[in-house]
Amino acid sequence: MADAKTIKPLNRDEEAFLRALGRVMSFLPRTVDADMLEEQPISSTEYMVLVHLSARPRRCSVVSGFVVVDQMP
Repeated sequence: MADAKTIKPLNRDEEAFLRALGRVMSFLPRTVDADMLEEQPISSTEYMVLVHLSARPRRCSVVSGFVVVDQMP
């Protein structure tokens, strides 16, 4: 871990970038979720779970000792 005495402050451009990135990181997920819910009855979180399951062999994954199986054809 860096010593607090050796850490240089961000310059104006770096600070502006980090502030803008923070706004995007808080705004974008809410915007995507609202857009998805407007089109389909599924949140972006639920969609991402299905994306990860569909990439798995046999569309299943072990979760805390239980097997979750995708019922889609």
